[in-house]
Amino acid sequence: MAKIRTHKAIVTDEKTKPVDAGSFTNRPVKERKFNSGLIKFAKLYDIYGYKKYFFAAIVGLVMSFVTALLVEQTGLYVGGTSAFCQGIARFVLVVIVKHEHPNIDGEVTISTNAHMVYLVLFWGLYLAFNVPMTIFAYKKISKKFALLSLTYIVSCQVCGFCWSSIFEAAGFTPTFLGNTATVDSILNSYGVKDVLFSPKLFPQYLAESGDGRLDWTIIQTAGNLDPNQKDFVISTVTNANETRSLLLFLYAGVYAFFSSVFYALMYIIGGSTAGSDYVTVYFSQEKNKNLGGMFIIINGTFMLAGILIGSFGAACYVRPEYASLSTFISGNLLSSLLWVILHGLLLNKLFPWSKICRIHIYSNKSDEIAKYLRSINFTQHTFISDAKRSSGETQKFLQTTCQCIEVPKLISVVRKFDKDCIFTSQIINDIDGKINFQEHAK
Repeated sequence: MAKIRTHKAIVTDEKTKPVDAGSFTNRPVKERKFNSGLIKFAKLYDIYGYKKYFFAAIVGLVMSFVTALLVEQTGLYVGGTSAFCQGIARFVLVVIVKHEHPNIDGEVTISTNAHMVYLVLFWGLYLAFNVPMTIFAYKKISKKFALLSLTYIVSCQVCGFCWSSIFEAAGFTPTFLGNTATVDSILNSYGVKDVLFSPKLFPQYLAESGDGRLDWTIIQTAGNLDPNQKDFVISTVTNANETRSLLLFLYAGVYAFFSSVFYALMYIIGGSTAGSDYVTVYFSQEKNKNLGGMFIIINGTFMLAGILIGSFGAACYVRPEYASLSTFISGNLLSSLLWVILHGLLLNKLFPWSKICRIHIYSNKSDEIAKYLRSINFTQHTFISDAKRSSGETQKFLQTTCQCIEVPKLISVVRKFDKDCIFTSQIINDIDGKINFQEHAK
């Protein structure tokens, strides 16, 4: 028989390695609740009836505030059909200001009427665009999905208009990370929301300010510059442009985080953020395509269209010499593209729509749960297995497969039978074969 010696809570057996007995001594047991991964949003499926619509309205309210802070003022484009509407609003603003000030020379103030037209188009055009899109979702996806999405978009756009109007009335420019306006004062005066300035595109002349110093923000065809002055201007403008471009990347990263969370919340309660989401969800649901990948493609396409109209097109309208590829590929374009990619990746992480999960449910009522799931035709891949405990007793557990989107719903069903059961899920990355799933409710 092996000899056992104890010394300072260390148990040693001649045939085994030392074991720290302090880790598993007979101490009081404390119950802890775990809630992570896909399952962390499960409680949202306990929201029913009008509460879901109230929740969608609150999400829209918060999202509108974030959008007013990080998008409306900075010149960022957020992808989807909203980017297209933003581009139209920004182009119309530039046209109005240029009409009001045809021979601009230096800084001017955008009139209240021009800014009001801009805000109405920025927030209202997207709302109007969603009327036919909501009808499409109502017929092709589901009534509940369409109405929840409509609740969100009405709340977001109406509240967004209010936030922007309040900022304008208070004279508050919510660019808290820094100013991203173009360093070209003429474009900035016309309201072009982009970092497009390239000193090489401008005539090599500067105007002298009242105290005799050279003012590099006002370009005029007066006074030749010597090479040293030209180098100074190009260096100064380039550095300012790079700084403001970097700020746009920061805004894009922060907005990508918030938008992916809010988008995921809307999907989890059974709705969406409307617009191109309707098309994306329809194809993702009908064709079983990856939701994040679909977002990157569709949002990226609309984002390019929005920038082409609202920033590049507006800049070329003010200064025709900006019509070049090097001007189009700006900090604004790259930062907006960064948002599209980050948003798609984060959303797919928070809400992996089309992926398949392996579910284990450890419960004394596994038979009842399995019987119920089969009765509602939940899936054909549901069966019960036995697992031996360390005590030698046998514990039944239920194993099934489902789409990740159905995990929170499944938890809600299982908890009705056994609120204390252990529920685990694991995403299956590689799979080959056919699985029968329930059709999505219309």
